[in-house]
Amino acid sequence: MHRKKVVIVIEVANRELDNALLLKAELEKRGYDVSIMSKTEQLRMQETDILITPNCYIKPNYDFYRYRFNCKSGKIVNLQYEQVLSPIEEDNELYSLDETTKKITHLCWGRHTVDRLRGKGVEPSLLPVTGAIQLDTTRPQFDEYWKSREALAEEFALPTDKKWILYISSFACFIGSKINEVQKETHTKDNVERFAIVTDRSQKATLSWFDQFLEKNKDYIVIYRPHPVELSSPQVREVVEKHPQSFRCIQDYEVKQWLKVADIPCTWLSTAISESYFVGKNCLVFRPCEIPEDVDCVLYQGVQAARSYDEFEHQILNYHSSTAYFPISRDLIEYYYDFSQVPAYRKIADVVDGQLPEAEDTQSYEKDRIEYLLRNHLILKLSVKKAYRGWYRLTGRKIKNRKFREKFFVEEWEKTVDNRINNSEGIHRKEQKFKEILERKEIST
Repeated sequence: MHRKKVVIVIEVANRELDNALLLKAELEKRGYDVSIMSKTEQLRMQETDILITPNCYIKPNYDFYRYRFNCKSGKIVNLQYEQVLSPIEEDNELYSLDETTKKITHLCWGRHTVDRLRGKGVEPSLLPVTGAIQLDTTRPQFDEYWKSREALAEEFALPTDKKWILYISSFACFIGSKINEVQKETHTKDNVERFAIVTDRSQKATLSWFDQFLEKNKDYIVIYRPHPVELSSPQVREVVEKHPQSFRCIQDYEVKQWLKVADIPCTWLSTAISESYFVGKNCLVFRPCEIPEDVDCVLYQGVQAARSYDEFEHQILNYHSSTAYFPISRDLIEYYYDFSQVPAYRKIADVVDGQLPEAEDTQSYEKDRIEYLLRNHLILKLSVKKAYRGWYRLTGRKIKNRKFREKFFVEEWEKTVDNRINNSEGIHRKEQKFKEILERKEIST
């Protein structure tokens, strides 16, 4: 009997790898042959029956995924990791889909995404509400999956006798950066630059607050968790150098891992605030600069935030962990995130089990794919990237040319070598842990 081949594509490992491994474990239980592949690192030669993508909003996205990962059937399930947006992004053509992508299946975290995409003309049958898979592992039944506070303290030389402040950064929009190029797909140039300025000022002011706070309060340490695609920041390095024992910048592991063990979670804009809510911990919000309403995250409507140093210090020193003190509306969170008794990974597997729409152009697929691969020089690009990563892994030497580094995002190539989350031993260990949990337990709320 033919085992259907499913490919789960990941874009940002720190954001998506655990989710992909959990979904893989469930699909393999149901008899599928499942592979996890990197969006920009790999090209698939074997044919894929069903393709699960991190995002697929317009025809160029659709062609990229379908041809790169060889999905002749066109059966694509879009996880759409970008479901909590700003008002400008919600109205943008990219997130409104086009005539090609309106015909594939888009998984919805909650009622809000269904309402928004139905308003754009997408058939309700293509908008199943599954909940957000990244919230599944916040359930108590997955507690054994996460490392303990003691294990992380030993791994990163963190003091266990001090309170751990977890700052969830999302300062990922800097003028001239890769993130800015992505932002330009959904914003005008003026809005991108306006938000980049707010971002830069907010980061500098927040770091100044932490600097001042740590000078006076020796019973705390700050774990600064950069956004998975946040580029190196000289401002962060300065504070790390000034407070090497009490201000630590750590990118390893998912935000949820740190939420499980931290004493005081906080952020300024991150959608990971929802994960803090479902973990059951209050999350403080610090906003030294006003964020224009049209570019603010819709989840933060009416947020209760510290807007001065005195408020910042008061909130930390008088922190209450209960979500009764949560700074944003519970009703708003639950409108964006369905969190039912059946976890999202099961609902997503049910969608994969069901009848998925198929592409209409399968007859010309092979010719179209070859033309796409050649036209976009994908084999050559992947060969160069692979060769550089191998050279960097062996020698530790980096290409210095600034223009080349910026044009080809070389820092991202290097991160795939440096980032410990991508090592095969660690991935295998995570995968086995998920399989053990699914074999042993019926997951419920």
